[in-house]
Amino acid sequence: MIFEYTPNLPGKHEGNYIFEIPHRTIKIREFFLLKGLVKDPNIFFDVGKINFGPLLLGGRGREKVNLKNLEHIPFFFKFDKSSIFGNPEYANSLSVEP
Repeated sequence: MIFEYTPNLPGKHEGNYIFEIPHRTIKIREFFLLKGLVKDPNIFFDVGKINFGPLLLGGRGREKVNLKNLEHIPFFFKFDKSSIFGNPEYANSLSVEP
């Protein structure tokens, strides 16, 4: 059995749950109180800002930013490319690898 809890906010959380196995002759029912403290994961970009250096007006630059995960488990993440579609000129300016 796997029980997974994904909170929306950090802080103290608790919840009451019932684990039940129905059967014809006997009903197994167990009550659980789960309590825990949720913290933000220790995941960050390796730089706080990007300096593209001197560029001509309308010019393009390229910099690399690494995402660091200092947690003991891997985290799934994805970037929403539609978040940079404010200006059609920059529509394909973000690339994420791998």
